[in-house]
Amino acid sequence: MKKQKLIDEIRADYHLFFDIQIGKYLKQVNKGEFDTQAEAKRIINKIINIWNEKISVEKEKLDTLDKAAKAGWFNSIEIDFINTNIDKYSRVIPAKIKPSNEIMGKVLPGLTDSELNLVPFCWTLLEPHGYKYERMRDIIAGSEPLEIEIELIRWAYKIVNTIDKALRAKSVYKAEELINAAYKMACEKLKKETARIAVIKVQGDLTREMKKTGK
Repeated sequence: MKKQKLIDEIRADYHLFFDIQIGKYLKQVNKGEFDTQAEAKRIINKIINIWNEKISVEKEKLDTLDKAAKAGWFNSIEIDFINTNIDKYSRVIPAKIKPSNEIMGKVLPGLTDSELNLVPFCWTLLEPHGYKYERMRDIIAGSEPLEIEIELIRWAYKIVNTIDKALRAKSVYKAEELINAAYKMACEKLKKETARIAVIKVQGDLTREMKKTGK
Protein backbone atom coordinates (compact mmCIF):
# COMPACT_ATOMS: atom_id res chain seq x y z
CA MET A 1 0.00 0.00 0.00
CA LYS A 2 2.85 2.36 0.82
CA LYS A 3 4.38 1.82 -2.64
CA GLN A 4 1.03 2.49 -4.33
CA LYS A 5 0.60 5.71 -2.32
CA LEU A 6 4.04 6.89 -3.46
CA ILE A 7 3.17 6.16 -7.09
CA ASP A 8 -0.13 8.03 -6.74
CA GLU A 9 1.64 11.05 -5.22
CA ILE A 10 4.23 11.16 -8.01
CA ARG A 11 1.48 10.89 -10.60
CA ALA A 12 -0.47 13.71 -8.92
CA ASP A 13 2.62 15.96 -8.88
CA TYR A 14 3.31 15.16 -12.51
CA HIS A 15 -0.24 15.99 -13.60
CA LEU A 16 -0.30 19.17 -11.52
CA PHE A 17 2.90 20.41 -13.18
CA PHE A 18 1.57 19.58 -16.63
CA ASP A 19 -1.81 21.23 -16.00
CA ILE A 20 -0.11 24.42 -14.79
CA GLN A 21 2.41 24.61 -17.65
CA ILE A 22 -0.08 23.76 -20.40
CA GLY A 23 -2.40 26.41 -18.96
CA LYS A 24 0.43 28.96 -19.04
CA TYR A 25 1.24 28.11 -22.65
CA LEU A 26 -2.36 28.33 -23.86
CA LYS A 27 -2.78 31.66 -22.08
CA GLN A 28 0.45 32.95 -23.65
CA VAL A 29 -0.76 32.11 -27.16
CA ASN A 30 -4.34 33.20 -26.37
CA LYS A 31 -6.00 29.85 -27.12
CA GLY A 32 -8.26 27.43 -25.30
CA GLU A 33 -6.71 24.28 -26.75
CA PHE A 34 -3.98 23.05 -29.07
CA ASP A 35 -4.61 23.57 -32.76
CA THR A 36 -2.90 20.36 -33.88
CA GLN A 37 -1.44 17.14 -32.50
CA ALA A 38 1.97 18.29 -33.70
CA GLU A 39 1.70 21.45 -31.59
CA ALA A 40 0.57 19.43 -28.55
CA LYS A 41 3.48 17.03 -28.98
CA ARG A 42 6.03 19.87 -29.20
CA ILE A 43 4.74 21.55 -26.06
CA ILE A 44 4.34 18.35 -24.05
CA ASN A 45 7.88 17.22 -24.94
CA LYS A 46 9.14 20.61 -23.79
CA ILE A 47 7.32 20.23 -20.46
CA ILE A 48 8.60 16.67 -19.99
CA ASN A 49 12.18 17.86 -20.47
CA ILE A 50 11.77 20.60 -17.86
CA TRP A 51 10.06 18.18 -15.44
CA ASN A 52 13.01 15.79 -15.70
CA GLU A 53 15.57 18.58 -15.52
CA LYS A 54 14.16 20.76 -12.72
CA ILE A 55 11.41 18.94 -10.81
CA SER A 56 11.91 15.17 -10.60
CA VAL A 57 15.45 15.65 -9.29
CA GLU A 58 14.12 17.65 -6.29
CA LYS A 59 12.89 14.55 -4.41
CA GLU A 60 13.15 16.06 -0.93
CA LYS A 61 11.21 19.13 -1.99
CA LEU A 62 8.49 17.00 -3.59
CA ASP A 63 8.21 14.91 -0.42
CA THR A 64 7.92 17.83 2.01
CA LEU A 65 5.79 20.47 0.24
CA ASP A 66 1.99 20.39 0.37
CA LYS A 67 -0.11 20.75 -2.78
CA ALA A 68 -0.49 24.54 -2.52
CA ALA A 69 3.25 25.02 -2.09
CA LYS A 70 3.96 22.69 -5.00
CA ALA A 71 1.53 24.63 -7.18
CA GLY A 72 3.38 27.85 -6.33
CA TRP A 73 6.71 26.23 -7.12
CA PHE A 74 5.50 24.70 -10.38
CA ASN A 75 3.97 27.99 -11.45
CA SER A 76 7.29 29.77 -10.85
CA ILE A 77 9.03 27.57 -13.40
CA GLU A 78 9.30 29.49 -16.68
CA ILE A 79 9.47 27.43 -19.87
CA ASP A 80 10.55 29.08 -23.11
CA PHE A 81 7.72 27.82 -25.29
CA ILE A 82 8.46 30.49 -27.90
CA ASN A 83 11.42 28.75 -29.50
CA THR A 84 9.28 25.66 -30.17
CA ASN A 85 7.28 27.74 -32.64
CA ILE A 86 9.69 30.21 -34.19
CA ASP A 87 12.85 28.28 -35.01
CA LYS A 88 12.48 29.29 -38.66
CA TYR A 89 12.88 32.97 -37.75
CA SER A 90 16.04 34.78 -36.70
CA ARG A 91 16.53 35.74 -33.05
CA VAL A 92 18.40 38.90 -34.03
CA ILE A 93 16.98 42.05 -32.45
CA PRO A 94 18.68 45.38 -33.19
CA ALA A 95 17.66 46.54 -29.70
CA LYS A 96 21.15 47.74 -28.82
CA ILE A 97 20.98 50.44 -31.49
CA LYS A 98 19.83 53.76 -30.05
CA PRO A 99 17.05 55.11 -32.32
CA SER A 100 17.82 58.39 -34.09
CA ASN A 101 15.48 61.04 -32.66
CA GLU A 102 15.64 63.05 -35.89
CA ILE A 103 14.59 60.23 -38.25
CA MET A 104 12.28 58.46 -35.82
CA GLY A 105 10.66 61.79 -35.08
CA LYS A 106 9.55 61.87 -38.73
CA VAL A 107 8.51 58.22 -38.87
CA LEU A 108 6.80 58.12 -35.45
CA PRO A 109 6.22 61.72 -34.36
CA GLY A 110 5.41 62.62 -30.77
CA LEU A 111 7.05 59.64 -29.05
CA THR A 112 8.99 59.96 -25.81
CA ASP A 113 12.49 58.48 -25.47
CA SER A 114 11.11 55.46 -23.60
CA GLU A 115 8.55 54.89 -26.35
CA LEU A 116 11.26 55.16 -28.99
CA ASN A 117 13.09 52.31 -27.22
CA LEU A 118 10.35 49.99 -28.50
CA VAL A 119 11.24 50.72 -32.15
CA PRO A 120 13.98 48.06 -32.49
CA PHE A 121 11.45 45.36 -31.56
CA CYS A 122 9.50 46.21 -34.71
CA TRP A 123 12.04 44.07 -36.54
CA THR A 124 10.33 40.97 -35.11
CA LEU A 125 7.24 41.77 -37.19
CA LEU A 126 9.07 43.07 -40.24
CA GLU A 127 11.36 40.05 -40.63
CA PRO A 128 8.64 37.55 -41.67
CA HIS A 129 7.25 40.29 -43.91
CA GLY A 130 10.48 40.08 -45.90
CA TYR A 131 12.28 43.10 -44.44
CA LYS A 132 16.08 43.03 -44.28
CA TYR A 133 17.81 43.32 -40.89
CA GLU A 134 20.54 45.58 -42.26
CA ARG A 135 17.99 48.05 -43.62
CA MET A 136 16.07 48.16 -40.34
CA ARG A 137 19.33 48.74 -38.47
CA ASP A 138 20.29 51.61 -40.79
CA ILE A 139 16.91 53.33 -40.43
CA ILE A 140 17.00 53.04 -36.65
CA ALA A 141 20.47 54.55 -36.67
CA GLY A 142 19.39 57.49 -38.86
CA SER A 143 19.08 56.51 -42.53
CA GLU A 144 16.18 58.20 -44.36
CA PRO A 145 13.32 55.68 -44.91
CA LEU A 146 11.13 55.35 -47.98
CA GLU A 147 7.37 55.99 -47.77
CA ILE A 148 6.60 52.26 -47.89
CA GLU A 149 9.13 51.69 -45.10
CA ILE A 150 7.50 54.38 -42.97
CA GLU A 151 4.12 52.69 -43.43
CA LEU A 152 5.55 49.30 -42.41
CA ILE A 153 7.37 50.63 -39.36
CA ARG A 154 4.26 52.49 -38.18
CA TRP A 155 2.22 49.30 -38.56
CA ALA A 156 4.80 47.26 -36.66
CA TYR A 157 5.20 49.89 -33.94
CA LYS A 158 1.46 49.92 -33.18
CA ILE A 159 1.62 46.19 -32.60
CA VAL A 160 4.76 46.30 -30.45
CA ASN A 161 3.36 49.19 -28.40
CA THR A 162 0.07 47.33 -27.88
CA ILE A 163 1.91 44.21 -26.69
CA ASP A 164 4.04 46.32 -24.35
CA LYS A 165 0.86 47.76 -22.83
CA ALA A 166 -0.55 44.24 -22.46
CA LEU A 167 2.52 43.10 -20.53
CA ARG A 168 2.17 46.08 -18.18
CA ALA A 169 -1.61 45.79 -17.74
CA LYS A 170 -2.86 45.23 -14.18
CA SER A 171 -5.92 43.31 -15.35
CA VAL A 172 -5.67 39.88 -16.99
CA TYR A 173 -8.79 40.71 -18.99
CA LYS A 174 -7.22 43.94 -20.26
CA ALA A 175 -3.99 42.14 -21.15
CA GLU A 176 -5.86 39.51 -23.17
CA GLU A 177 -7.88 42.23 -24.91
CA LEU A 178 -4.68 44.04 -25.94
CA ILE A 179 -2.98 40.86 -27.17
CA ASN A 180 -6.05 40.08 -29.29
CA ALA A 181 -5.89 43.59 -30.74
CA ALA A 182 -2.16 43.17 -31.51
CA TYR A 183 -2.84 39.86 -33.25
CA LYS A 184 -5.59 41.39 -35.41
CA MET A 185 -3.26 44.20 -36.45
CA ALA A 186 -0.51 41.70 -37.28
CA CYS A 187 -2.96 39.79 -39.49
CA GLU A 188 -3.36 42.90 -41.64
CA LYS A 189 0.01 42.20 -43.29
CA LEU A 190 0.91 38.65 -42.24
CA LYS A 191 -0.72 35.24 -42.57
CA LYS A 192 -2.58 34.15 -39.44
CA GLU A 193 -0.05 31.58 -38.21
CA THR A 194 2.90 33.86 -38.97
CA ALA A 195 1.12 36.74 -37.20
CA ARG A 196 0.48 34.57 -34.14
CA ILE A 197 4.12 33.48 -33.98
CA ALA A 198 5.35 37.05 -34.40
CA VAL A 199 3.13 38.30 -31.57
CA ILE A 200 4.36 35.49 -29.29
CA LYS A 201 7.94 36.33 -30.20
CA VAL A 202 7.48 40.02 -29.39
CA GLN A 203 5.93 39.07 -26.04
CA GLY A 204 8.97 36.99 -25.21
CA ASP A 205 11.47 39.59 -26.39
CA LEU A 206 9.79 42.41 -24.45
CA THR A 207 9.42 40.26 -21.33
CA ARG A 208 13.12 39.43 -21.35
CA GLU A 209 13.99 43.10 -21.86
CA MET A 210 11.78 44.12 -18.92
CA LYS A 211 13.44 41.54 -16.65
CA LYS A 212 16.86 42.73 -17.80
CA THR A 213 16.19 46.42 -17.22
CA GLY A 214 13.77 46.07 -14.30
CA LYS A 215 11.26 48.38 -16.04
